[in-house]
Amino acid sequence: MPDKELYNEKELLRKIAKGNEQAFAQVYHLFVRQLFYFIQGIVKNEAVAQCLTSETFMKAYQRAAGFPTLSALKSFLMTTGKNAALDFLRTEKGHASSHQEIRYLSTEGEKDVEQQYIASQLLQQIYLEIENLPPQCREVIRLSLLEDKSIEEISAILHIAYKSVQNQKTKGMQLLRNALLKSNLLPAFILYWGHHL
Repeated sequence: MPDKELYNEKELLRKIAKGNEQAFAQVYHLFVRQLFYFIQGIVKNEAVAQCLTSETFMKAYQRAAGFPTLSALKSFLMTTGKNAALDFLRTEKGHASSHQEIRYLSTEGEKDVEQQYIASQLLQQIYLEIENLPPQCREVIRLSLLEDKSIEEISAILHIAYKSVQNQKTKGMQLLRNALLKSNLLPAFILYWGHHL
C-alpha cells in the first residue's frame, strides 16, 4: 500500500462515493499496475489483461459508494479481476475441457492464484523502484524485466547500440539490486526473477 501521507483515505473514499473522477483516478494509479500484473499472470495475454483491468475498474467505479476502506476497494478489484480472468479462460476454451481453467479452479490452482497475487504485489514495488532509476536505465530495465525483451530487441526498440543496452542493463540491475536490498525485497526478487541477475 502506498504511503498514506500521500492521500487522506477517508477524504478520498468520500470523494469516490460522490463520483469524483479525480479521486477515482488517484485510486486507479494506486492499484492499476498490481491488478494488471495479477490478471496477466492468469490469462497470459497482455491485451486481454489490459481489457479486463479496465473492465474491473469500471465495475469498481460503478459501485464506488460501497467501499468503507481502500483495502476493501483493493480486495474488490483483485477478486473481480481474478473472476474476470477465469471467466475469460472459460470462454476462450469454450465448453471443452480446459486444463488451465481446471488447474486454476483446483486446490493447486488456488495456490497458483495466491502466488500470482504475491508476485503482482512484488511487481508493484519493483515497478516503483524502477521508476526511480536514471531515464535510460529505467527504459532498459523496464523492457528487460517487465516485458521480458532480449538485449537485441531492446536495442532495436530504443535505437541504441547493443553494447550500450548491455551497459545500461548492468548499471540498472545494480541500482535496482541495491534499492531492493534496502527495502528487503531482494530475496523475493531472486525467487521470481533471479535469471535477470
